[in-house]
Amino acid sequence: MKLTDDEREVLLAEIGQALDQVRSPQMQAVYGELLSAVDRSEVPDDLQEPLQNLLEIGLESGRIRKVHQADGETAALRVYRRTPRGRAIQASADAVNQALQALQGHTLEQLNVSPHGPGAYSISAVTDQGTLLVRVDRHGVRLHSVEVG
Repeated sequence: MKLTDDEREVLLAEIGQALDQVRSPQMQAVYGELLSAVDRSEVPDDLQEPLQNLLEIGLESGRIRKVHQADGETAALRVYRRTPRGRAIQASADAVNQALQALQGHTLEQLNVSPHGPGAYSISAVTDQGTLLVRVDRHGVRLHSVEVG
């Protein structure tokens, strides 16, 4: 994965901070390799998993936005979306959006959001022709079921 200058700047700071915090020699080695790769503006496939994990923590906690402001968060999000988990989340969102497009032209009778557990929600859309149930949690958004009729 190639990095732009603004992505590189945010990642160097985040990885450097993480490297200062980890005590495991194995993780220090991984973050050291990752830091070198980011310094070259090129993250190889085998280092994308530790990068995505680091970005998830920084983005979910709000740390990246707090430290690097909105522009830094945007750069980190661009990188995250190119990681394996980021691409999978985008694919699931695309699938849900495609399913939601099928509702166009239908009469929306009911729309509900209900908690499905800690940090997890179900969204149901009831139309004159059926029901669509979407689940949203920390792993993304996915189509749970479709009932026609």
